[in-house]
Amino acid sequence: MQYATIVNGFLQFSSFLTGIDDLSIVEASEHYNRIILTPRYQDFIAKLVEKYLIDPDHFTESLTQEESNVCKGVVFLWYTAELIEYSKLGDKEIHSQGVESPERYYSALLWQVIRAHPPGLSGGYYGHWKYEPEN
Repeated sequence: MQYATIVNGFLQFSSFLTGIDDLSIVEASEHYNRIILTPRYQDFIAKLVEKYLIDPDHFTESLTQEESNVCKGVVFLWYTAELIEYSKLGDKEIHSQGVESPERYYSALLWQVIRAHPPGLSGGYYGHWKYEPEN
């Protein structure tokens, strides 16, 4: 399967999980590249995307606990730009790999959803925080 097809499938899967229809294909590619290099996630992500694309209407009905945890991790990555690293999927103890870059942090869905400027974003004039972001 071609990489572009895989990333497009991941984009559709991510839109379903996050509830956001206009996700960036560039960010989908970057998130996918990070996920496929992460232990535990790499074992599940391709199968989950395929499972979703085959039957999106019944996708959530047959998820195992481990698959559900991977889905939660994908959502967390999109909203916060952090990838949760489970020492073992399903553990109550969760570790984060941290944010990959400032650009990822600033583009996290969280800021769009809560309509706020990311803390630490410089370049705004005095009082810019009073107004909703334009993007």
